[in-house]
Amino acid sequence: MKKIIGIPFTNMEKEGWKLNLVETFSRRADIGCLNQRLYTCLLILCMVLGTTSQVRSDENITSLISSRPGQYDIRVEKDFMVPARNGVMLATDGWFPVGLDGKLPAILVRTPYSKEGHAAVRFAYYGYVVVVQDVRGKFNSEGVFTIMAHDAEDGYETLSWIAAQEWSNGKIATYGCSYSGENQILLAKLKHPNHTTMIAEAAGGAIWYCQQ
Repeated sequence: MKKIIGIPFTNMEKEGWKLNLVETFSRRADIGCLNQRLYTCLLILCMVLGTTSQVRSDENITSLISSRPGQYDIRVEKDFMVPARNGVMLATDGWFPVGLDGKLPAILVRTPYSKEGHAAVRFAYYGYVVVVQDVRGKFNSEGVFTIMAHDAEDGYETLSWIAAQEWSNGKIATYGCSYSGENQILLAKLKHPNHTTMIAEAAGGAIWYCQQ
């Protein structure tokens, strides 16, 4: 297989690229489910958002959970307070690849499970800015937590905040599992212009979308 270097998905066939994840993973039956999920997500993000990093289809998947899997070091900026509606401030961490100039694509995770130590920060090693946020009323964020009550609007405000940052190129993906996937489905109905990609894992939130 050829290297995937951030060519948009719609251009892959035209460029003569091939991608067969089933074949790729069938040769690695001993690799854990988490590693496979992270690798699959990285490929999707690379195709849709683009990146300056090179991700090879024959790369060792286990490198995704090693201490430094990609080509960049990373730095973290803790506890940005992102304004949401009604004056509530949402605690947000940013993970940045070191040594990259210019504007970069971003990946947003909004979680009720604590933003500390989230696995998605691994994507920063590959040239993405990773933004992880405690949802309203959880951990360091202000407000009162009510299941699904504010997630669409708070997510929309956070996307707008990211898009306005000097380091953002305006392409933003959302990522997460369970509740962090369900709040993406709610967010999608608002059709934010910078919401380029969503990877909602193990999310049953479609029922919430249909009831709105």
